[in-house]
Amino acid sequence: MIKLKEEKGRTWIFRYYKKTILGHKNEPYYKTESEILKEKKYNYNSLSIDEKKIYTMVRKYTDKELLDRVQELKSFKEFPKGYWILAVRSKADKPNKFDDKFYIYKGTDFVRVLTGTTNPGLSILKGGFKKYNKVGAAVIKSNEWYYNIYKYGLHNRKMPALRQRREKPILYYRDGNMNSKSEELGKVQSGVIYTNFHGATYVRDSLLVRDKINGWSAGCCTINDSKKYYDTMNTFKQSGQKYFTMCLIKEF
Repeated sequence: MIKLKEEKGRTWIFRYYKKTILGHKNEPYYKTESEILKEKKYNYNSLSIDEKKIYTMVRKYTDKELLDRVQELKSFKEFPKGYWILAVRSKADKPNKFDDKFYIYKGTDFVRVLTGTTNPGLSILKGGFKKYNKVGAAVIKSNEWYYNIYKYGLHNRKMPALRQRREKPILYYRDGNMNSKSEELGKVQSGVIYTNFHGATYVRDSLLVRDKINGWSAGCCTINDSKKYYDTMNTFKQSGQKYFTMCLIKEF
């Protein structure tokens, strides 16, 4: 009988058993996923060509341009003192693509920018919305401030996220024509439909930059860059901030 040498924190692959996590110390060593993730350098240059395109879909703005624009909205009251989200919905609105941007501010100080979507994915627009609502997919109304709309919690009971508060309705449309475009058409509705701010993977240490929306948004604000998303959620959690504001505007 071959004795297996157990070394804490390391994984050895034993050639006679495909799923054995311990093996003879002379066998080749295979790094664990966590070790690979720690070694991999994550930056813009490491992204694929398709992933890099995501970062250039919404035009670049200066802080002054963005802050001046959101002050022009009728629903503007004041700039939040803590962290808040300024979402910019792309004019192009390419079907099933993460082509929107989310600027994170603390007061009037810029913190970081994330890529994602404020629109439902193609599978939802094409009829998947019927799982949630018979009329149509939820599309959040743009050019509006939603003060203290979110609080820190879990999306689908497992992903750290900002959840819509029960006391804070959001303005939205129902897109039920089942084409590939997400449209702000018809009657504006107001309600609590749990359009949360969340990521596009449940793996917390993932480096995935997701390309297609699909079912990852049924009307929520979804971030496709996993590392930046979880880094941002850690920032939000560590701040101890109780509520979070979002302002959603159209690209201008």
